[in-house]
Amino acid sequence: ELEIARLRAQQEKAQDYKAQQDELRARRHQESIERQWRMRQKELAAKRLREDAMLREARLDQVRTKELCLAMENNREKAVLEKLLRAEKEAVTKEKEQEERQLQKMLHHSKALRQQMKEQELSAITRRIKDLEEANRRMEQERQRRLRLKEFKEKKLLELKATGIAEKYWRYLEQKAQEELLPLK
Repeated sequence: ELEIARLRAQQEKAQDYKAQQDELRARRHQESIERQWRMRQKELAAKRLREDAMLREARLDQVRTKELCLAMENNREKAVLEKLLRAEKEAVTKEKEQEERQLQKMLHHSKALRQQMKEQELSAITRRIKDLEEANRRMEQERQRRLRLKEFKEKKLLELKATGIAEKYWRYLEQKAQEELLPLK
């Protein structure tokens, strides 16, 4: 009986040890699963951040492309209207002087900003500032040019009308001038 009791105690001890080992393995397995889950969540969050950054960059590229297309379109229109623009030389000169003053003011401001930036950020930010300044300058120049062109055409039509030219002719010229101005709105 002592031998049986000893064997039974040994067996219970072995079963207890096995149960402890099983519990330890189960706990480690659960911890491993939780670590993997946390890692997956971290990776998903990082992926979302990368995708958001890519989307923002794509939007900026789209804006830059649109600005470039507008600038190219403006150049084509400028070539078509060269004759009329010659008559505006004095106004354009004054406008350029004003733009130069504005540009100098903006450059002074951007220089102050650049001094506050870290050296490694300087190149990218400077490039962006110059792009924005150029886009603003071109858009304002084009807007002013279109306005002057419209005023010039209206003035010329009034002059023609005042000369006593037949109504059907100046009406025809007025219609043609309106058709040319239509895409410039």
